[in-house]
Amino acid sequence: MRWIVPIVVLMSALPTAQQAPSTFEVVSIKPNVASDPRLGFRTTSGGRVEMTGVTIGTLVTVAFERFPFDDVEVINPPDWVGRDRYDIVVQPADPSASANIPALVHALLIERFSVVAHWEKRERDVYALVLAHPDRPLGPGLKRTEAGCEGTAAVTGGGPSSVRGGRGPTCTMGGVPGDLLGSAVTVEMFGRSIGQRELHRRVIDRTGITGSFDIDLHYRPDLGGGRPGGPPPAPPDPDAPSIFTAIEEQLGLKLVSDHAPVDVLVIDRIERPAPN
Repeated sequence: MRWIVPIVVLMSALPTAQQAPSTFEVVSIKPNVASDPRLGFRTTSGGRVEMTGVTIGTLVTVAFERFPFDDVEVINPPDWVGRDRYDIVVQPADPSASANIPALVHALLIERFSVVAHWEKRERDVYALVLAHPDRPLGPGLKRTEAGCEGTAAVTGGGPSSVRGGRGPTCTMGGVPGDLLGSAVTVEMFGRSIGQRELHRRVIDRTGITGSFDIDLHYRPDLGGGRPGGPPPAPPDPDAPSIFTAIEEQLGLKLVSDHAPVDVLVIDRIERPAPN
């Protein structure tokens, strides 16, 4: 089972040129020309960060994430930002800087890619997540728990997260297509997660529900072509409900189509790096 651990920074702690590390002892950027590139991202004990087969678009979304499962829509990027893949190795001058991956990547984008960007509001089609039946209890797949990360910031590889038996660390969403498990997450985090991985549309939480929950959701996934570089997806359960039906029957929530202003990240400047 693969768990998705959010890389998180609070809105008040967004990486800036002043907060982010300003120098690197080593920066290596090489084009990845593998016919079947494997995406990898790891940090060594000495603070060295190795990124394999990444697009710069991926790094932009990591650098500008503001909260768990933030669905960063990037406006105005050149085509190569989402197409070309690179193998990147960085060694910050201060090894402890690798504990804050968003700030580290933000500094790298400024130093080697000359990134300048700003936030704007744009109207978008969204889903509103609401209570399916305000006069009834929540569904059996939504179980309140005292464990959780509400009001705190999880950090990649640590923070308040702790392993909870077979459910994985707190503040995470995991599972396989068709079986989604949340471990001590908020309803807002759940909505943002399914918006990213299943619906491909922003989900805005309007349930008014606070606190943390363990979530179990079984549904018929839209597998598409599967994950690039990964194994072919298993055939879906033909008797499983759609994700819309599953959310209503199993969680007691409902997705409603809506239109709303959302934050988007506009790229003002970005330069292709010189390989080294």
